[in-house]
Amino acid sequence: MPKALSGKISLFMLAIFVGQLLALLIVVSMEGLLTIVTFSYLTRYTAIIGLIVGVVGVIQEKGKGKIIPILTLLLSVGLAVFNGYLMFMWG
Repeated sequence: MPKALSGKISLFMLAIFVGQLLALLIVVSMEGLLTIVTFSYLTRYTAIIGLIVGVVGVIQEKGKGKIIPILTLLLSVGLAVFNGYLMFMWG
């Protein structure tokens, strides 16, 4: 469990990312093209916020508490890259 405030905010952002991914899985089961639009709208801003919170969390946390900010940072980088791919290659 993170001890610094930024680490706890990283944990909250990680929960938001997991919620977004679950929502996208639900939308995929209903309609595929709607998933791309929903993904672009949902992750555009939360990925940027996740990058900022993840970097600050990695800097401020020490020890085992760095795992959550690193996971948040990796997931937000992955979502930002995939969102950029969808926007620029398919947009």
